[in-house]
Amino acid sequence: MSLSCFWDLEKMFVGTTNSIIAYEIRNEGEFFDEKSILELGKGVTKLAANKRSLFFGSFEGYIGMLDIQSLSKKAGFTKKGYKVSSLISNDGFLVAQFETGLGMDKYVYIWEIKDDSERPFLSPFTIIVSRSSKIVN
Repeated sequence: MSLSCFWDLEKMFVGTTNSIIAYEIRNEGEFFDEKSILELGKGVTKLAANKRSLFFGSFEGYIGMLDIQSLSKKAGFTKKGYKVSSLISNDGFLVAQFETGLGMDKYVYIWEIKDDSERPFLSPFTIIVSRSSKIVN
């Protein structure tokens, strides 16, 4: 089973084997308003976020970007034949590691994120190719 989680003071997001579930957090940590916000075929491997966006990676090599307030989809990127094994974000950049099922080929992509743009991250800012290294988040 795949499980990934991200939270701040107002919301918690849980990535499961086939969806992302959003919870509103109120009253000293109680969870309310469970809402499945996205259904995926092969599951969520990683979640990351910045102040404005939630990013998720899947077993199918897809990275999606959702508006963290409205939970509407903003953008996406796919690397076919790979899974997303690591995902790290801050307000300016998104870093993702893709690897094959056997972990033999690994690619680290870095995007500059422009949340106010109509196309916030369409092509990688930098590509690093590696067969042995792993980023940790």
